[in-house]
Amino acid sequence: MTHSGRCMMVLMLLCSGLFISAGISFAGAFPFAPGEEIRYDVKWQMYKAGEAVIRVLPEKGDSAAWRFELEMKTNRFLDKFFKVRDRLESAVTRDFSRALSYAYTGTGKKKKQIRVSFLKNPDRAVYTNFDEVRDPIEIPAGSVDPLASFFKLRTLDMATTPLSFPVTDGKKAFMQMGDVVGRQRMTLPSGTWETVVVVPWVTHFSGVFEKSQDPTVRVWISDDDRRIPLRIRIRVVVGSIYFDLAKFTEGRPGEPQGSGSP
Repeated sequence: MTHSGRCMMVLMLLCSGLFISAGISFAGAFPFAPGEEIRYDVKWQMYKAGEAVIRVLPEKGDSAAWRFELEMKTNRFLDKFFKVRDRLESAVTRDFSRALSYAYTGTGKKKKQIRVSFLKNPDRAVYTNFDEVRDPIEIPAGSVDPLASFFKLRTLDMATTPLSFPVTDGKKAFMQMGDVVGRQRMTLPSGTWETVVVVPWVTHFSGVFEKSQDPTVRVWISDDDRRIPLRIRIRVVVGSIYFDLAKFTEGRPGEPQGSGSP
């Protein structure tokens, strides 16, 4: 497989189970709302590999739940070697105290149709992938799924470190930890930003992380009320992978899907 193909395999690994997480709830209004859309250019080293789009979906009847969506695809050049068209969906309680559902439909060398359902009393997660059904695993109270943890990150008190909260992908449950390591001004095509820099611990990360010497993940978050993840950088054995903000559409409560400010 080409270096570009391996790059996208790392990307899929991260997005299917390893988005960044930390702890302590945000005091005040949430920094996101239904209708929000974040578009990222995905690069391997500094070569364009594809794009990722993350959305806060419109409220669906009962406003007691958040619903999130992530779509990823490779560009035309990489499609020739390793075509990716992946989709993740998540639902979590409004206070992020409990995951409600998680789904990951993946393409590539090995197709996936993962569904994780969550049970109560006691808290458990049930993982399925096509015809594979695993036994339920016990999970800590307050566990969220990998995609919801991307939004949980934005609700945190960045003055507290280390940060932690429980995450599960249905196969395992663990306490994800992270450190706030400082502040930095950053210039991207989308503008110049003041940021907070978060470094999650990768102790529980598997796959290519286990094969890499000193792998790291670093996240730059806008130092404002919106808490936008502006850049995510992953350094592993195949090189550095970047998610760089290309476009941000702010959400507005109660608006239909696809609307919002440009």
